[in-house]
Parts: sequence; structure tokens; C-alpha cells
Amino acid sequence: PVAQRLAERFLKSPLTGPVHEWQQVPGCSVPGVTPLPAAQPLPELLSKTKHAEGSEGLTLLFIPGIITGMLPVREFVPELSNVQSLTGIRTIRATVHPLRGTAGNVQDILNALEKNIGLTSNPSVPLPAEPLPPPPESVVVIAYSKGMTDLLEFLVAHPMS
Repeated sequence: PVAQRLAERFLKSPLTGPVHEWQQVPGCSVPGVTPLPAAQPLPELLSKTKHAEGSEGLTLLFIPGIITGMLPVREFVPELSNVQSLTGIRTIRATVHPLRGTAGNVQDILNALEKNIGLTSNPSVPLPAEPLPPPPESVVVIAYSKGMTDLLEFLVAHPMS
């Protein structure tokens, strides 16, 4: 099968054992191939968008990677805007520098969360400077590539943020 050929070509671990990863394909009905279990439902996030007094509720923080920060076409456009408009979840794009070290980007992430400095779900629109929103009650972070190392450095520097 195609899945087996791809697995043998690209996976580094030897294909030993009774069930191989390539044999677990969602919805597959080929004999000898075990379908993956159905995905579990996502947790209810919309209830967290309701704001407690003096808090922002749920905030989605996006931290881009090194290549994304250097491209003129921005990441997840228009998806993050769609998520925000459909759910009401506040979305922030941290404006970390793609070529600066992770320690230097810690302040950019903190500024996005505490001082509303960054971009909205639409990367051509900066976050409004005034009035400052209340601090978020809960934060869901999407970070990839260098954005993940920036996030880890931030969490080490501000474990209670």
C-alpha cells in the first residue's frame, strides 16, 4: 500500500512489530489495516470567553516561527480572524523578532499579554493601544518552530504569567 511505501521511505525507525503506524489510517477499510479510533470532541472553549469581572476571559495567543516572521504573506490568514469572529475569543499575534534570540523575545510575549502590544487576528491591524484590556483569565497558545522556543523561554522567565 501507498502508506507503507511512504512509511518505509520516510520513517527512521524499523518497521517491526505486529502493527505499524502506516496500518492505522482513519476510516480505512482495507484488509489488514486497522482504522484509528475516532477523534474525541474538543473541549468547550466558548464558555471561557465569558468574562469574569476584571478579566478578559479566554485569549488565543499566536507566536510565529522564524520563517513566517520574514515573509510578506502572514500565517493563518484568514483563519485566525475567522476563529475570532465565530467564537468571540480575543486573538493576539505576538510580534516577536524572527532573528533575535529567544531571551530577547520574552518581553515581546509579555507585552502582548499585559500591554496589548502586538497584532490582532488580522496581521495588518495592530492591537489598539487604549484602553488596555483587563488581563486574560486563560490563555491558549499556538506556537511553532522558533515561536515554541520563544514560548518556552517566556515560561521559564515568567512561570506564573
